[in-house]
Amino acid sequence: MSRIVRDARVVSLLPAASEIVCALGRGDRLVGRSHECDYPESVRSLPVCTRARFRDGSSREIDDRVADLRALIPDLLATLPAAKHGEVTSVGSEQRA
Repeated sequence: MSRIVRDARVVSLLPAASEIVCALGRGDRLVGRSHECDYPESVRSLPVCTRARFRDGSSREIDDRVADLRALIPDLLATLPAAKHGEVTSVGSEQRA
């Protein structure tokens, strides 16, 4: 198993992804979750990184809303491939050593 998978910091943006990560015995790697993730019980203590879709806002305001997500420094985001209506599409392009 590669280091990136074994040591990855994971933010799950899907309830099913949170369940899968935990079922695989890697719940300790979760560092954040969506506002909808609530199972297993252990994920409820993780920082909530999303909220219901926002209907308006400037690019700056939207960026400010995902700042907490970026602050978690995740290696992986578990989400759907297509994002619509202001959902998270990227955490950022910062490179880490």
